[in-house]
Amino acid sequence: MSSEEPVDALSPKSSFFVTGGALGVNAPSYVVRQADSQLLTALECGELCYLLDTRQVGKTSLLARCGHQLRQQGHTTVLLDMSGLCSSDLQAGQWYLAMLRGISHTTQTTEECMTLWRSLPELAPLTRWRQALETIVLPRLTGRLYLFLDEIDALQNLTFPTQAFLGAIRELYQHRFDHPPLDRLVFCLAGAVTPSQLINDIKITPFNVGTQIEITNFTEEEAAPLLAGLGANRVQLLRRVLYWTGGHPYLTQSLCLAVRDSNVQSVRDVDRLCKEQFFSEEAWEKDKNVTFVRERVLGNADPNALLSLYLQVLQGPTAYDPTDSVAAQLRLSGLVIPKGGRLHVRNRIYQSLFGKRWVHEALLPAELLRQKKAMQQGVRRATAFYGALTGLVILGGLLTREARRADQATIKEHTTSKQLSLVQGELAQASGELKELQGKRLSLEQTMEQMRRDLTGMQREKQRLVDEKKRLQSDSRIRVAQLNASIITKQRDLSKIQVQVQRAEQQQRQLTQSRRQLLQRFGTARTVDEDRELLSYVRQQVQENMQQSALLQTESLTNLRSLISRPFFRRLRVTLPFVPRSQCFFPDGRRLLVAGESAWAVILDTHTGKVLQWLPTNIQGTLGYARISADGHWLILGAMNGEVHLRDLQQGLSKSIHVFKSGLQRTPIIAISGDSKYLFYSQPGSGGMLHNLLTGKTVEIKGSSGEITCADFGVDREGSIPTTTGLLLGSSDGVFQPWNVETGEPLKDPRTKDDSPINDDSPITSLLNSGPHDVVFARKNGMFAVWNWNQDFPVVPGYQDIRGKITQVNRMGEMILGLTDANVVQMWNYGTSQESLLSQTLFVTYEDTYEKIYNIVTSPENHAFSIVGSDYAVQIWQISLPLIPNGFGTPLHAEFASDGKSLLTATKEGHIRLSSLDTALLQWEGIPNLDENGNEIKSFTMPAMHQSAFLKKTDQFVAATRRGQIQVWKRQGELRRQGSNRVVLEGFKPLLRINAHKAAIQNFSYCPEQDLLISGSQDKTIKVWDTRDWHRLREIFVDAPVYSLRAARSARWVAAACSDGSTRVFDVSTGNLLTSLAPAGRELKLRTPTRPWDVEFTPDEQHVVVGETDGKVRIWDWKAKRLYGELNIRGSDISSVNFSPDARWLAVAGIAGLRSEGTVSLWRWPEAREALRRGETPRPALVVPISAKKINTVRFSPDSHWIVVASEDGLARVLPITAEACLLQSQKMLQSIPPGGGEVKVEFPTTAQAESPKKIQKP
Repeated sequence: MSSEEPVDALSPKSSFFVTGGALGVNAPSYVVRQADSQLLTALECGELCYLLDTRQVGKTSLLARCGHQLRQQGHTTVLLDMSGLCSSDLQAGQWYLAMLRGISHTTQTTEECMTLWRSLPELAPLTRWRQALETIVLPRLTGRLYLFLDEIDALQNLTFPTQAFLGAIRELYQHRFDHPPLDRLVFCLAGAVTPSQLINDIKITPFNVGTQIEITNFTEEEAAPLLAGLGANRVQLLRRVLYWTGGHPYLTQSLCLAVRDSNVQSVRDVDRLCKEQFFSEEAWEKDKNVTFVRERVLGNADPNALLSLYLQVLQGPTAYDPTDSVAAQLRLSGLVIPKGGRLHVRNRIYQSLFGKRWVHEALLPAELLRQKKAMQQGVRRATAFYGALTGLVILGGLLTREARRADQATIKEHTTSKQLSLVQGELAQASGELKELQGKRLSLEQTMEQMRRDLTGMQREKQRLVDEKKRLQSDSRIRVAQLNASIITKQRDLSKIQVQVQRAEQQQRQLTQSRRQLLQRFGTARTVDEDRELLSYVRQQVQENMQQSALLQTESLTNLRSLISRPFFRRLRVTLPFVPRSQCFFPDGRRLLVAGESAWAVILDTHTGKVLQWLPTNIQGTLGYARISADGHWLILGAMNGEVHLRDLQQGLSKSIHVFKSGLQRTPIIAISGDSKYLFYSQPGSGGMLHNLLTGKTVEIKGSSGEITCADFGVDREGSIPTTTGLLLGSSDGVFQPWNVETGEPLKDPRTKDDSPINDDSPITSLLNSGPHDVVFARKNGMFAVWNWNQDFPVVPGYQDIRGKITQVNRMGEMILGLTDANVVQMWNYGTSQESLLSQTLFVTYEDTYEKIYNIVTSPENHAFSIVGSDYAVQIWQISLPLIPNGFGTPLHAEFASDGKSLLTATKEGHIRLSSLDTALLQWEGIPNLDENGNEIKSFTMPAMHQSAFLKKTDQFVAATRRGQIQVWKRQGELRRQGSNRVVLEGFKPLLRINAHKAAIQNFSYCPEQDLLISGSQDKTIKVWDTRDWHRLREIFVDAPVYSLRAARSARWVAAACSDGSTRVFDVSTGNLLTSLAPAGRELKLRTPTRPWDVEFTPDEQHVVVGETDGKVRIWDWKAKRLYGELNIRGSDISSVNFSPDARWLAVAGIAGLRSEGTVSLWRWPEAREALRRGETPRPALVVPISAKKINTVRFSPDSHWIVVASEDGLARVLPITAEACLLQSQKMLQSIPPGGGEVKVEFPTTAQAESPKKIQKP
């Protein structure tokens, strides 16, 4: 407030300072305080907020301004004034309906909400109100819905209980974890009331889970906007105003308005105006703020207590206890304000108006009332005493009269009367003493009875303490035994922990270095790609708030995990000076040839978009087709004049070795075989020509009556691997036909079955040989089907999520890439059976910038595809999939190698898949199965693999089959890199097959430190094997088939889940049964007994964790046969449980029941164990939804940073768990994004710059 420059234009006097009601969102006199930023930040984070303070301190203005800022961010805000809605004559249904009308009017859902309200009369009003919010209002909104409830102290006016309403607000806030859409509903409460006045039950009150926003007075810096409304010498004037008001919003605005209207220019005039404004008799009676403060104090139920406390504050700052009801009521009056844990008088105006004199005067009527009550009580007592005294006087008169008569009767009796009076006096005195003794006796009897009761209670407490001492001694002995037992295991794990600590320190150093590199690389970029912007922003939030090895809890970490746990597509857009019509990748995948409506062709670097070479084509007309053969020798170009040009890459692009005339006036249909031996192009009518590029032999192909629309080379029906003896042609009459390339004769008409769904006259728009057994083809009518050559039947998925009609299909690894007439590029996971073909849509992108997409091609590396269209641009997409599309079948089990660099999956179709993990972008390449002779296995003839695991030697692994076999395999050769980022292995072969069991092996447990493998089977046996020589050490007989088993980390015990519902623990060294845990239905007396799915020992080996079919994980103290606690997974059967190697996390996989997807829930095990010890049910720290109805296994990586999830949809997902894993993966993603935001513009070369035709380097 040091500026003294005059204001250019002052607002009218009546429009700047506001002393009544809320300020507008754009009011020039609005003062921004710390509470503004605190409230906006808390609401943006989705927190429940409340502002409970005295009146006229700016609560309503703060809510209105904050709501305006949230609406500018795209959210919806509703401000409800509860003072207008809370009438004492309203019933509960009318009140909830009034609130719903206010909300639906703002969100434009009035008709739907009223229809739902009338359709559910049997439900309570609160339930109907909640259903309208959750099912109608929230789904209609794009952002969040913020409900501001102002003046909530008006709830006390309602005649029905409102505690259920406040409890519902708390429940909606806490159920965000189970119901993510509720995260978009945020409440903010404001009013002049204490929480205890609205709700007493701390279990359902929302005030102990929300965030309280403290409203403070204006500081001198915050009040700077008010300078614009004052005249000359405004800095000193405003400073004097704040001297009196202390920054109270209403008093400050009111006094500033008076200063401006009076045109004062000195500090003394401000003092005079303050006295006239607030210290006059008229202000004492009419000023609304002064009246409110006075009535709030004197109208309290116990004004004496408030005045006494206020008197202490006037004498000096007093300690403040927020839980003290008197202090809270005094604060709501506005007289005091808490600062630094002590109560202070709010300002000098209040200190002058409501000083000690006023307090004493207010206390005097209360003292007089007390004295009046005491006097009335004394009068009542005196009246009673007077009545008793009158009776005694009358009785005395009567006695005197009788005495006189006696004296007159006889003088002798006078002496007797005298003696009688003495006796009567002594008798009265004795009676009084007797009554006093009787009273003392009664008091002593009562004292003795109380002492007797106290003695009984002390004896009971003594017995309880003795029992508690015995129990604690017993528990301490048990605990000492447990600790001694765990010391051995902890000592063995010490070396592993040290290695993990060193690894964590190294990762931390890498993170620090990566951050410097990222700041240096992206800090000066002018244009940034959307993916890079989002990843960089979220990573920065995570790095600022990350705790070492913390589980993903914060919103930032959850967003980052969501970003890197889905397919990642890096787009590179290259704008060309001509319209591209054709393109093709070079075999190395690093170069892309683009040609079109130009006499030039260009070769681009697929990673940077840089022009590597401009080349003249010397072809008349537009090039509509371009392809390089798989061996990198031939370049085939198709022109729109019907010519097909064949060029040798060794001789350059400028000269054609041969030009074929198709006779068409458009680009012919062209295909080249995978071995670069055969070339086919279509001709007018229904035929085409097939050329042998090695021998020069030409064969004419005569097709069906329709015109040829697509072609590809595939396999014949006799072969089991791709060959060039089959040419696949699709035609406009709906027929696709295989041909023998040697003879030119058709191999077989696929439309042999009259009831085949492939019999359709709609033209075939595209077809693709998708493997040794299947052909994918698309029709003009939108049908998208797969023909299986091996089983001779068509497969029609019948998908409803295809955006448009498929016009072109491409194979990319185990993915099918489709282009539709709606300019949509869509990708599907390609499975291996009729049910799993095209089993899941992985990615859809809309290319709205194109009027038409001409061509889409895939890279030989299977990690990229490119699009050309009518907007003069080429878009090159590089793909990273954070999952393994298991083209060999459905994975039943997945396991990490000990080095964390490989992943092993076993499928129910009988295949073992070994995948190398490229952590740079999470890309995998499968390793082929080989038979005993080293030949690759393609047919599905092996028995189902239930489980597989790496042995101690990382080049060997073991697998268990449904036929009861144990197979040992060994890798051959070394991992090597092929191309840019493809990792392959030369192969692996079987070493050993053991017929271990007579029935299927459901599960086995491998103990590498003890060189033991323990297998369990449906033949009711458990067998222990020595993995050094595969000698059977022991056989354990069980009277029920074994579903799952797991050995303890020390290999001393093994737990088995059996088909009869029991869980049994055996001694591995002796084979003896140690305990049998009954099914949960019998032990807990459930109506339907449950069955265990999976079993696991806790890291300390004191408990057994059993996942069961009722959606609960039961933890047993197996030695005491006592249920230790439960973990709940709602609506799911438990299919897999697993502890992390560092014993910090417990992962539980659930099979979808009523839910539409499976889940993996993770608990912090030390915290969960402590909660179970206290008798509580711990909540999971993280729940990961998996879009598959059944999850088979979940396993941790060796460093405990990742999990792998094998599911029935044919995928094995590798997901990051800790913040370190998320940051490392996002770093790799950011490094893969090219500089400049992925936008490159290319211009035509000048004549001097154009390169002369030269040879193209052969890959």
